[in-house]
Amino acid sequence: MANRMMTAPVRTRVASSTLVLLAGLALLGCDEYLEAYGKDGYEGKDGYEGKDGHWGDAPDTSPMPDTGAPGTFSLELQHDGLSRQAIVYVPASYDPSTSTPLVLNFHGFGGTASDHMMWADMRDLAELDGAIVVYPQGSRLDGSPHWNAALPGGDNKSDADDLGYVRSLVERIAQTHAFDADRIYATGYSNGGMMAAALACYASDLVAAVGVVSGQQLDTSSGCAPTHPTAFISLHGTDDGVISYSTVQDAVDFWVRANDTRAAPIAEQARAGGMTIEHFVYAGGRNGVSVEHYRYVGGGHVWFDETYEGADASELVWEFLTRHDIQGAR
Repeated sequence: MANRMMTAPVRTRVASSTLVLLAGLALLGCDEYLEAYGKDGYEGKDGYEGKDGHWGDAPDTSPMPDTGAPGTFSLELQHDGLSRQAIVYVPASYDPSTSTPLVLNFHGFGGTASDHMMWADMRDLAELDGAIVVYPQGSRLDGSPHWNAALPGGDNKSDADDLGYVRSLVERIAQTHAFDADRIYATGYSNGGMMAAALACYASDLVAAVGVVSGQQLDTSSGCAPTHPTAFISLHGTDDGVISYSTVQDAVDFWVRANDTRAAPIAEQARAGGMTIEHFVYAGGRNGVSVEHYRYVGGGHVWFDETYEGADASELVWEFLTRHDIQGAR
């Protein structure tokens, strides 16, 4: 099947519609959700906070241009009564005539798009592949940026329509920069990983593959209804003090079933910086997709710098996502 390029005027696969609240979602209860992911200390000592409260220097940006130019841009749009922002990186290698991937990378609770771009930096990878990378900004809840990773209702932290915002954001980028609509990927850290997983559940027509780093998939019930085989990768530390490692297997098992992969994984391990990293591959899924998990033994609540066979978290996620499209393995 020929790839579908997104260009102006934007044409989405599914017409915009009001998201419907499904009763009986098997999510964390609202009280448990708020207790586990309340604003106080969500990211913890091993999160975004570095010297002077920032991980690194904020990237220089300019307003999003009207033409498909390369650069690092700030984008602002209105959605559902809120002003929403994102940072968009278009590499010098960008070629609108090719099958250009679009990668969405979501920060964690209390984080910012600019800090996350410095910490979970995918710009060099984007340059190599001619891909567009987008760092969306979550709306604020009592001063703390966050993502609503559930369908509208009590399981969310606010009434901000983040699922709709992401779709509007993709449509807005397509007005100035062409990319392959079959190669949109979502990844994120912590609460941002929850958001990436939510897109695979509730906006499946939009994303081809998903990566979750130190995060959790909140819905592993029938309420999560992907419309196509969806490659899924997770990276998680066994000593994560914010989102317990015990939550990982539910998401892995869900995607193993959804993609009809082999139930028994191929397991390997490597040592890096004194840490053992175990790699599990559930292969043989529909349309060639796989499910993969990296277990960082002793790892905390971070976007991992430790390398597995020379690749850090950004590289592992990138390589996995970009070898798929919305049809399956490429």
